[in-house]
Amino acid sequence: MARSHDTRSAARQRQAITGESYTQALRQVLQQQAQRQAWTVPGLIRRQDRIILSGPAGVGKTQLLQQIAVLLATGLHPFTIQPIMPVQVLLVDVETPAGRLRQQLQIISDSCRPGPGLALAAPPAQAVAPADLQIRTGPVSAWPEPAGLLSPSRLVPDGMGGQLEVLSWPEGADLLRPGSDQRQQLAQTIEQHHPAIVILGPVYRLCRGDFADEETTRQLVELLNSWRTGHNCALVLEAHNGRPGRERPYGSSLWLRWPEMVLSLRPVDTGQDGPAVCDLVRPRAARQSAAGWPSRLYRQGQLWLGADEH
Repeated sequence: MARSHDTRSAARQRQAITGESYTQALRQVLQQQAQRQAWTVPGLIRRQDRIILSGPAGVGKTQLLQQIAVLLATGLHPFTIQPIMPVQVLLVDVETPAGRLRQQLQIISDSCRPGPGLALAAPPAQAVAPADLQIRTGPVSAWPEPAGLLSPSRLVPDGMGGQLEVLSWPEGADLLRPGSDQRQQLAQTIEQHHPAIVILGPVYRLCRGDFADEETTRQLVELLNSWRTGHNCALVLEAHNGRPGRERPYGSSLWLRWPEMVLSLRPVDTGQDGPAVCDLVRPRAARQSAAGWPSRLYRQGQLWLGADEH
């Protein structure tokens, strides 16, 4: 009888331990999930998000992503220009020549920097912007110094050291070759600087293989995923649209299935210097709510300002 009682007691003890272990494991999983879903930029980007921005050539995808990188690192919301907590950002550009990239980043930084003698240009009535925001407009060459100037040895605009890291490979990258310099440099930069957001692209220049091939795309996605999950960072990628009239990323359908959210720029009003108004459309439903992304963008000076058209 005593042995039977001891057996039942031991069984209950094992069940209690198993139940406690299960509860601890479940709590750990929920905590990890909460960390992954924590907002890096409230309403826009969560930790470990995967976001793809696509659009036709020349619509302004690269400039928009540069604006997002610079303003987040500066501590400004990329569409409302309201103050927020600065975000550690890594920008990887595999297309723009380094000299032009330096100038573009500094122009974006200078365009929303208050300064003497700068007139406040009124944004469109629908756009959301602070009442006291000073945005530089007109020819960049007419701006007060140091607009558009940056030391040739640095890609990071003045005042953003430590918050924005930039890698520039205008010749493209070969990330799928294990021994490539770019792959090693990108991995080391992520390891050393712990960015909360990595912005890179265009994606078709990240590897040398057939970009429309499903296997090539799968390998690239797995590599990007390893950095994303290993370092708890979000990925924002630039892509080109497929065939004209198709608002989805060019290449394998995996680029439409893989990310949490796909956004596409659709020109609405085109001015002398390119699109002045663009809709920001979603080719497919987002997996998670991100209400901070505007449905329409208005170009003001060198910046895009956001508004919702409902």
